[in-house]
Amino acid sequence: MPVRLRYRAGRPVERARSGPLRGVQGGPPVIPKSKAWRSERYLAWVRSLPCCMTGEEGCEAHHVIGLGWGLSGWGLKAPDSFVMPLTPWAHRMVHQRAEWQPWQVEWLQQTIRAGLTEFANDPDIREQLTHALAFIAAREGATA
Repeated sequence: MPVRLRYRAGRPVERARSGPLRGVQGGPPVIPKSKAWRSERYLAWVRSLPCCMTGEEGCEAHHVIGLGWGLSGWGLKAPDSFVMPLTPWAHRMVHQRAEWQPWQVEWLQQTIRAGLTEFANDPDIREQLTHALAFIAAREGATA
């Protein structure tokens, strides 16, 4: 069977019939995406909240980016426990203006705390949100 080439960051990689992606020139394997926690129920609730930045309705669930936590980057999307409600305009601004990204820490903590109250009887969501708050506290304590 012929090997199909794909491109990552402008470099060709081959995909074996089974196993991880490997660089054509024998480089290290490309690390597959981890299985991040996903919850459509939690995302729908976050989208129902007012925007963290403007207070307006009609929000999207924005996954945290650009804080150096290792949760986002090329090919990565933070787990759904790391989302906050932003209007489409505010969402674009956070992606376009790095100086607005540090505000995500406060917005994320507010969203998670509200989620802990809203989902007090859902052990899965509550566990994920509790872990997210502890992660944020550890990361922010390490950078303070």
